Amino acid sequence: ADLSREKRASSTFRSSIAMKMLRLSTLSVLLLSALAAVRYHQVGCRASDSVAFLRTPLLRDQRPSSSALHRLIASEPFAPLGSSILAAEPTRDRDGDRTMMGQSSPSWLQLSLPPLLSFSVTALIALSTLHGGSASVVPQPPAAEAKAVAPGGYKLPPIDRADPNRCRFQSSAVGQANAQRDKLYDLRECKMEGKNAAGYDISGVLGSEADFSNVNFEGAQLSKAFMEDSRFDGANFKAAVVDRVTFKRSDLRNVNFAAAVLSGSTFEDANVENTDFSDVVIGDFEQRSLCKNPTLKGSHPKTGVDTRESLGCRS
Repeated sequence: ADLSREKRASSTFRSSIAMKMLRLSTLSVLLLSALAAVRYHQVGCRASDSVAFLRTPLLRDQRPSSSALHRLIASEPFAPLGSSILAAEPTRDRDGDRTMMGQSSPSWLQLSLPPLLSFSVTALIALSTLHGGSASVVPQPPAAEAKAVAPGGYKLPPIDRADPNRCRFQSSAVGQANAQRDKLYDLRECKMEGKNAAGYDISGVLGSEADFSNVNFEGAQLSKAFMEDSRFDGANFKAAVVDRVTFKRSDLRNVNFAAAVLSGSTFEDANVENTDFSDVVIGDFEQRSLCKNPTLKGSHPKTGVDTRESLGCRS
């Protein structure tokens, strides 16, 4: 659990850093676009005025030399338009005098439109990023809600405490040990100590934080039951079908699992001291995980079977 919280915190931190870097880069592009637009406008205005000057009739005795004209066109005010001016063929106006340009001089709007469009698009991107950037960080649920989440990340529904018949063993009417029921079977936080559920089909039951001490589950079916943080001290699961059950953090001391089916069940952080696992049906992965449990020790008080030997763990 601590490792999972650290991973979520690290992921949130990385997402926050990435979002800050994205905002900074977007603002930088926005600023550069604005400066480029202003500079383009200044150069465009000066170039437009100079081209208008070139379009005036040139008197024979006032025409500059070819080399002087090239130096004028290559100067700083004409840099954005230099190539097009040099490439233009000389034409004649209506009075027959030569001009330098065959086309009309560009307006301020024609010169400023490209940087203005770039500036507008960049501004829209920046505003949308700043407005919706925080939505990419997925908020984590509070620690208080962690116990209300079933395997697979599904949030459990609230407990119907107004139902007077909720805390009773009721066998499934479907007749299948696959958690199929006509309604939710909820035994969460119920006090079921010492009751009899032998032969019952209570598959799919929600039984977290409940007390099942000394309950007789012999021959019962509990497939896919959710039994986290519950107490089973002295319970009898002999020959029961207890597959795919979650016993995380549950108290399983002095429990008799003899000849029970435990395939796919999890016992993470469960207390299995003095528990009898004789002849159980269990997968290799679940067996190796249980053998690493530090509470796997002692012997069952009624059968006298050694707990660790009954599971087949190596010493």
